[in-house]
Amino acid sequence: MAKKRSNNLTEQNVTEISQDRRSKRRYPIELPVQYKIMKNYLVLGTGNGNSLDLSSGGIAFTGSAPLKIGSYLELSISWPVLLNESCPLKLVASGRVVRSDQNCTAISLDRYEFRTSGAKGLQSTAAPQSLTMAFR
Repeated sequence: MAKKRSNNLTEQNVTEISQDRRSKRRYPIELPVQYKIMKNYLVLGTGNGNSLDLSSGGIAFTGSAPLKIGSYLELSISWPVLLNESCPLKLVASGRVVRSDQNCTAISLDRYEFRTSGAKGLQSTAAPQSLTMAFR
């Protein structure tokens, strides 16, 4: 005999549901961000900022000015962890602006990938102590 489910929602359940309705978990991480505003494979503008949080569905970041909702961006973020403890990485992500104001811009991701960076990227992402340890 099957149990009858109760449809009663407690105040605690309603509060938990209403606080964050995103389908992907967001991870707070602050890293430097460079972005390009793209249209038909042409770069219309560039800018810098810092990431606020990341998920597999989107990225929120600060910028110098609000961006137009619907704009297509390509973001580049120097990743703080080295591949095989020696190769610097950068996260390259692209997507559309879904929200933007003076404090934050958020994009919904179409695609993202990790790319390897050259030695220049290693100097900007790793602390000097890590560099000496990596080359011993």
